Amino acid sequence: MFFSCENKCLRLQGFYVDDDTIKYYSEKNASQNKYPSVVLGLGKDGKEITHTFGPREAVALMAGTCGNGRSVLINRMLTQLITKYSSDGIQFILADTIGISFNSYKGLPCLIKDPLTKPEEIREAMDWILAENERRVAIIKESDDKKKAIENFPAIIFVIDEYSYLFKRGVFETKDMFLFLLKFVKLSRYTNTHIILSTQRREKEFITTLDLNYMDTRMIFHCLDEVESERLISSPDAVNPQTR
Repeated sequence: MFFSCENKCLRLQGFYVDDDTIKYYSEKNASQNKYPSVVLGLGKDGKEITHTFGPREAVALMAGTCGNGRSVLINRMLTQLITKYSSDGIQFILADTIGISFNSYKGLPCLIKDPLTKPEEIREAMDWILAENERRVAIIKESDDKKKAIENFPAIIFVIDEYSYLFKRGVFETKDMFLFLLKFVKLSRYTNTHIILSTQRREKEFITTLDLNYMDTRMIFHCLDEVESERLISSPDAVNPQTR
């Protein structure tokens, strides 16, 4: 699969991911990083590209037209994290508005809840993680050793696949997502909680400019034109990234 990616420290364009690379580098990096990390693939220079779920990586966006590998990459990321880290160190909430992406993960001990599919359940889980952030911050404030208190929290990764359907089904309005991200990012840098938002819809009504300000990492698999690509990653790289 090919895609373009931008975050505050890194831009990738048109790199290729294969299973052998994933296996080798996931084993290599699991013991080297303080925070949970996954291998995205190899860059054009042959060096591994990793994504670390650290304090500066609270929200990741994965967007692109259907059939370009978003779901494949999400499942590869989850497989790496689940197999390399214990449930004491990392936990998940998996939500899929269509209802087919995460059925195979049901029953795993690292899941806080079984995979969610109903919009109302997903909305409740979003409220829950905001409350969890508040709870963790309260514990940190009361602790004499704040650094240790933070390190004792297991990482929580909340994945919402095809989150644009929340808008379509009347559970969310555009302003609701912005307010959620605003509240989440405010505390998540201290609480070791993270969100991955995935969607095939890239229009402004689903991914607003205000939302983009709170998305630390943006993985864009394919855009229809350079205007759309520039809006999402400040670069035309996401138009036919395999040719760049």
